[in-house]
Amino acid sequence: MRNLVFFLFLVPLLSFSQKIENTKAEASGEKIIITYDLTQGEPGDTYTISLFASHNNFSKPLSKVFGDVGQGVQEGKGKRIEWESKVEVGNYKGALTFEIEAIVIAPLTLKTEATSTKRGKTLPLRWRGGDHNQNVKIELLKGGDVVGVVGTLSNKGFYEWNVPGKQPAGKDYTLRLVNGRETASSQPFAIKPKIPMWVKIAIPVAALGAILVLPKSSSENATSTRLTGPPDILN
Repeated sequence: MRNLVFFLFLVPLLSFSQKIENTKAEASGEKIIITYDLTQGEPGDTYTISLFASHNNFSKPLSKVFGDVGQGVQEGKGKRIEWESKVEVGNYKGALTFEIEAIVIAPLTLKTEATSTKRGKTLPLRWRGGDHNQNVKIELLKGGDVVGVVGTLSNKGFYEWNVPGKQPAGKDYTLRLVNGRETASSQPFAIKPKIPMWVKIAIPVAALGAILVLPKSSSENATSTRLTGPPDILN
């Protein structure tokens, strides 16, 4: 195994911002040592790290590995994986290409920060974390009580919610994501009518005002005419 040629390729999960950098692979006796830096994650994130090799066409991760690999790996520099190559592949000869896969295990967090929306409008929802193998149910709550289910979908981290045109307007609405045993809620927001109420009221009031003004003006003219010549004065 000492005369092998090593190539190292990285496959980070593209949905998140972490990076795998400064990677190296070298032989040490009957082991292969892989070192790397895992950076630019978010607070509270951990990672599931898997190491693949080309001897089996990357069909499954290597099993005889130790160190900063598997579940619960935290962000940091100088990460190290030891692979007992001879135990796993015997006297393999030839070039080996490696892949490191990093899957983020993040707490479910809903990032939507809208304070209000309107009926008939689209409210974009963005979240991160959770179990990617389980669906996400999006619930609509008002005053802490569930008043409807927006939908159930795969955990892709985004959804465009079209607020129903008949959704009752009001304050103290929240959205809640349910993903397995994890939940995440938005801040309270208001749902407003598509057309403001003052616009709906202003039009009929204006029309009514025109109707009221005209009789008033006509009445003033008639009264003035009658007062200029009442019978008791003319006689």
